[in-house]
Amino acid sequence: MSHTVSGPGRRGIPTFALLDQIVTELGGTKLTFWPFLSGTGEAIYPYGSGTDGIRLLTVGALDGTGAGQHNPMQHVGGIYSYEITNTADSARIESIDNANYSFAGAAFSVGAWVMMQEALGTVRSVVSKYRSTAATQREYDFRFSATGYPILEIYDESVPADWTSTCTVNVLTPFIWQFVVATYSGTEGASAIVHYLNAVAETPVGVETGLFVATEDSTALLEIGSRDQGGASPAQVFQGKIALPFVTGKALTATNVTNIYNIGRKLLGITN
Repeated sequence: MSHTVSGPGRRGIPTFALLDQIVTELGGTKLTFWPFLSGTGEAIYPYGSGTDGIRLLTVGALDGTGAGQHNPMQHVGGIYSYEITNTADSARIESIDNANYSFAGAAFSVGAWVMMQEALGTVRSVVSKYRSTAATQREYDFRFSATGYPILEIYDESVPADWTSTCTVNVLTPFIWQFVVATYSGTEGASAIVHYLNAVAETPVGVETGLFVATEDSTALLEIGSRDQGGASPAQVFQGKIALPFVTGKALTATNVTNIYNIGRKLLGITN
């Protein structure tokens, strides 16, 4: 039986066949992919045979009941996007710690579709496993600079030291959907991190602070749309909508990223 979801003015879209294709592209080990398949409840389940079933959790229901306020929007491909707002605990979309989210000394990639709903001017996180309050446990933070350039910071807490790779060409445009990905090869060096904006690659000059060896597996939570779990409120809270986020233990190739981008466009209704 084929599962399809109808959209306005569209033929049925084979939602799960397309999601399976994304999972195939993400591949590798330590895969976690959340396509946001529900607009209610507090638990967000991963999708794909490579996941270990760990859920994202929200504070209150996604549809605004209680503390939630994530205003789920269903797209023509049957998936939802969730809105993140800059309000204390109601902004949180996070998962309990899991070994699948840590990549000590190994390659990994992180990405999501984002639509920023504010003018540029503030640092915002997209996906992070990075706690700098109370017990300091920093691993990685995929974010935008105040001027809209994608950044991936990977941290070696025991040294401490980090590599921070900041784009100088690719820049986020607010108020439209864009697909952002960062990949890390697992080897130390300025060119080890590659960024993609709408499948266009950029290899910025990475800056090393201290003598970075490798990220370390900590108990920090993984967060979507913020960082600094454990403080009075999350930090660098994204302002806008996020869809189809993932982390995977693989340095995605340009072909992988392009294929995932094209599938995401269909699911979000950006292309015919």
